[in-house]
Amino acid sequence: MSSIRNRVLIALLVTGLIPLLVILFITQTLTRRAIQESQYDQMSEFTEEVGRNVASFVENASRDLTNLTTNQIIRKRFDEVASWTEAEREVEYERFLAEKQAEFDRVLLSYSDFFDITLYDLEGSYIASTSSPEIDNLGFRIDDSVEHANAVAGKANVSRARIPDSGEIPDEGSAPDIEIVFSLPVSQGGDNLFVVHASLNFGKIWGSLDAARMGETGHFVLLDSLNNALYHPNRSRIFDPAKFDGENSVSHWLSKPIGFYEKYVYTAQPLNPYGSVFGQSMEVTGQDEEWVLVGFKTIEEANELVQENMRYTLFAGLGTLCVALMMGIWLSRKLSEPVTQLSQATRLVAKGKLSTHIPEIGPQEMKHLARDFNQMVSELKEHREGLEGLVMERTSNLRESQEQLSDLTAQLRASYDSTQEAILVVKMDGRVLTANRRFYELFGFEGAIGLNVKDLENQVRECFLEDERFGKHWRQCNDSLSLVEENEWSIVSPREMVVSIYSAPVKNASNVTFARLWMFRDLTEQRQLENGLRQAQKMEAIGRLAGGVAHDFNNLLTGIIGNLSLVQMEKGIEHSQMEKLVASAKHAGQRAAELVKQLLGFSRQSHLKLQRCEVNGIVEEVRDLLVHSIDPGIQIVLELSDDLWDICADPNQVQQVLMNMAVNAKDAIGSNKGRVRVSSVNLEIDEFHASLVNDASPGDYVRISVEDTGSGMSPEVRSKIFEPFFTTKEQGKGTGLGLATSYGIIQQHGGWISCESEEGVGTTFHIYLPRGKTNELGSEDSKKDKQPVKGGTETVLLVDDELVVRMVGEGVLKHHGYNVIVAEDGEVALEMIRERGHEIGVIMLDLTMPKLSGRDTFRRLRSGDYPAIPVVVCSGYLVDLDEFADETGAKPEGFVQKPYDSEELARTLRRVLDEAGAGDLSRIVA
Repeated sequence: MSSIRNRVLIALLVTGLIPLLVILFITQTLTRRAIQESQYDQMSEFTEEVGRNVASFVENASRDLTNLTTNQIIRKRFDEVASWTEAEREVEYERFLAEKQAEFDRVLLSYSDFFDITLYDLEGSYIASTSSPEIDNLGFRIDDSVEHANAVAGKANVSRARIPDSGEIPDEGSAPDIEIVFSLPVSQGGDNLFVVHASLNFGKIWGSLDAARMGETGHFVLLDSLNNALYHPNRSRIFDPAKFDGENSVSHWLSKPIGFYEKYVYTAQPLNPYGSVFGQSMEVTGQDEEWVLVGFKTIEEANELVQENMRYTLFAGLGTLCVALMMGIWLSRKLSEPVTQLSQATRLVAKGKLSTHIPEIGPQEMKHLARDFNQMVSELKEHREGLEGLVMERTSNLRESQEQLSDLTAQLRASYDSTQEAILVVKMDGRVLTANRRFYELFGFEGAIGLNVKDLENQVRECFLEDERFGKHWRQCNDSLSLVEENEWSIVSPREMVVSIYSAPVKNASNVTFARLWMFRDLTEQRQLENGLRQAQKMEAIGRLAGGVAHDFNNLLTGIIGNLSLVQMEKGIEHSQMEKLVASAKHAGQRAAELVKQLLGFSRQSHLKLQRCEVNGIVEEVRDLLVHSIDPGIQIVLELSDDLWDICADPNQVQQVLMNMAVNAKDAIGSNKGRVRVSSVNLEIDEFHASLVNDASPGDYVRISVEDTGSGMSPEVRSKIFEPFFTTKEQGKGTGLGLATSYGIIQQHGGWISCESEEGVGTTFHIYLPRGKTNELGSEDSKKDKQPVKGGTETVLLVDDELVVRMVGEGVLKHHGYNVIVAEDGEVALEMIRERGHEIGVIMLDLTMPKLSGRDTFRRLRSGDYPAIPVVVCSGYLVDLDEFADETGAKPEGFVQKPYDSEELARTLRRVLDEAGAGDLSRIVA
């Protein structure tokens, strides 16, 4: 009995709390069930009583209507006198109708349950009515003809509840009128004289049901056998099953007369409104017509007594609990008094009063506990004295470490905030860990620490020119644990800048990524300086180009003009001498044309004519050209692979590149003896080696190497050799376009050029051209240019704004037998075509003209307003006919590049004319 466990057991037995709770629960359950059953019984009785009132309303209405049919004036028939004239008959019949209508007006107040009572003769013609006489057949629908016929035969009829024909469709939220139509015969002496159609007004039923409330919150709903709501407190739901209940039919309410519906408890009562109508067996539309009256009461009100009972039970339970609690408190105090003393002593010991002791009294367990506690306090006192000395020593050391750490932190913070790089650190959970002062200055922020990385992204991204792409890059880096990226980006806000952005993961001592570092460096000033330097270099290069081109063109023009002047001055010059002078002038002009092609090639105004090429054949052709044009002391050696792959390329462009390389090799060797070695080999470039070159991609390539034993180049010169206009040759001996143009040509083919050079040893250029795919390789038409030139007798329209060009073209065409007419611009040409189009066989159209350009002229020619004449376009640029077709909507039949080559011009015109003639012939045959 002296232990705490025994005392607690006695306290629980005394209180007896659990049995009391069980008793309360059982009592509450039984009481709740009894109250609910009582509520359901009351609701059912009240619903039944209200239903009887509704049925009696219909019964009383039928009784009143039966009395009306016995009215002598209403039963009076119209008897005609044979001696009446037609006018007298009409007067008497009008008096007859007036008497009937007057009687209807007199009895109107006695039949207020009906909103319409109408008297018809046996043929269905209108006699009198309690409503407006202007409305014919009021309450008598076309489909009521059966009821009318039954009434004529002496049978009373009653219809289902329905919306009257004369009723208007109500607005949303209001209710339609509802009626029950009674059809009764009016008889006298066994003869049926008239028929009464009466429409029973539901207004009084609605008023009666509005007044009959099911408690404070309940209501009634009256349904017919078709589930139409004949009454509902919400008038907008009357006579619309979908608005009341589209799922449950009347059978549901009859099969479950008591239950729950939404937030209500309901009771349903069946009604037979037609059971005693007229006191006789009636012809009722739908013999099974039956109504259901459903009474609703909210669950809260229905359970109000249950809730009240629960409150009383709860109060009783709380009272018992309070008593038990008071007893428990008293017992706990008695039981916990020793524990309280121990707790107070423990707090004193925690405050440092180690001299505290508690008396060893009370239950046996408390005595043992007090003895152990006192012993523990004594040992703790001894340990504290030893620890105090150790703590004082450690505290002194810690203070010194904190001072050193504070100084180091200040130094790091100063360096962190003063660095030119903007620094941001984002934790892996998406929160910003830190950002330095430069970051806020760079982006114009006021604070970022503690922000979520997604919120910060919206602010940072708006500052970038390519905001969507940077947002994608930002999310990709922040979501990665290992990605390291460094890129340059353009910023437009708060000012335009170019920044270098470095992003890398931050790892702890365990090599675990816990954050991501972002460093932003402003490169705007550096890029501006670079652009300025680059612009200065361009201006210097343009100056060198202008000098070189002017020198070369002056030399070429001297040759052209001088030779032509000699021809003009020498009156009696021999024919052979004249041919030499003209040939020399033509050669100078061709050189000028080649110089222009180089300029066009460098400016990317030329296009490639791709075809299947054998590299070894091109190399051998270049070798044959060089043998007769370089110093015999320079040896040309070919080392070509026998199984070399074919390539898909423009052979003339590749030949030009090799010629440029060979000429540079010749110039590098100079007047000394030397060697130019040209080799070819197949190579497979993998991804690793392709990554070492900016313009390279992995794949199969044919490499052509041009090696010389010249003076070589320094690293500074070698780094600039592919720059436009850069040259090491003397003034006037080079424009610096050769290697730049060559690099551009090889790039257009999908390859690249590399250079190896050492001063005093020599230089090697490696040209890489991709292997041609099978579907790209076509057969080379090597015989095309060797075909003999044929002339013709057709008429050619030559359109060009330059007089000199027209004269040259006219001379070449007439030399080959053609008839030529000329036009100085597009508008004149169109007028000529409109007048003489049937004579013209082909049109030579210059593309660059002042009034109406060649492209606009061509568009008009192909618009359908002019004859379909083949067109050969002419230009100083090399024109891609497919691109030309995309621009103008149609493709010309041919192209000739200026300056004209007489044989190429004649050959192109002949081909176009022959193809046009073959097309006309095929159309004629078809």
